[in-house]
Amino acid sequence: MPEGIGGVICGMIFIVAIGTLIGAVILRAAILLYNAMAGGPDSRSSVPEPLFGKAMGIIFVTMLVNAAVNFVMGMATDPGVPVARARANKVDVVAQLASFVVSLLVLAGMLSAMLPTTIGRAIIVTFFYMVICVLVVVVITVALMAFGVALRGG
Repeated sequence: MPEGIGGVICGMIFIVAIGTLIGAVILRAAILLYNAMAGGPDSRSSVPEPLFGKAMGIIFVTMLVNAAVNFVMGMATDPGVPVARARANKVDVVAQLASFVVSLLVLAGMLSAMLPTTIGRAIIVTFFYMVICVLVVVVITVALMAFGVALRGG
């Protein structure tokens, strides 16, 4: 085994574990947001909030399926020859958009399968999940930028 591969594997395990924890928190928040808009958790149209461990399981399986799909899509769209790489940017954008749509459908499917809810409700929860993810990224980015400005003394 080449040197350093163990560190890479440990790092990947750490990233997956942290990503699963954060994803589970965001998933539960998305379900709470959906339920608040659907009339509360006791409403007929509410989505049952999973326990934290089940939410982690949903996110973990979703991450695995997305990784497999992205791997296959990457293998299918990689031109592999230098002449074809001139068109790689267009192919990459299409692959990324397709990957995003597949990711949304995978999460909605997982929610529909693992929670007693309809695919329509699962899609709405998935939309809230993505909105919360974007908001978290924006907040972290702004905080890091402010921290960087503070460090430079500006």
